[in-house]
Amino acid sequence: MSVDFLRKIVSEYGIIAVFAGTFLEGESVLVIAGAMAGQQLLHPMYVWAAAAAGAWLGHIVWFIVGRSIGKKTVWKLSLKYGFSEKITMLNDYIEQNKTKAVIILQYLYGVRVVGAINFGISEIKFSWFTVAQLVNCMVWAMAVGAIGFFLGKTASAFSNS
Repeated sequence: MSVDFLRKIVSEYGIIAVFAGTFLEGESVLVIAGAMAGQQLLHPMYVWAAAAAGAWLGHIVWFIVGRSIGKKTVWKLSLKYGFSEKITMLNDYIEQNKTKAVIILQYLYGVRVVGAINFGISEIKFSWFTVAQLVNCMVWAMAVGAIGFFLGKTASAFSNS
């Protein structure tokens, strides 16, 4: 997806686009929304809340998917598509370092869905995961949104000079 396309979607659909985009991965959507907030086109608090809620709900849904389909199904799929070693390494890391894993998997682009599914097939309690992800998603939305916000402010400053 191009940046222009994402910007158009966010400008047309605003906070709903931020929520939907962050449900899956969302860094690009959040940076663009943050930049738009920096240019006063979106409200920064709404961007932050929508991004945190979208990311959190996405993690919860994918955790439940992992819990529902179970280890056997995930293992069969990983064997079929040739990534069983990566799944094994990820599961081992999650079991040994659950708090670090929650944080790290939030910030590694492209692995949030796979990470949440792997949390679902782990022995981690759902209640712990939901609280840990709530805090993590709030911090993530603030950090990534702030990057976009300051990029937007900088762009506005240069365009007004």
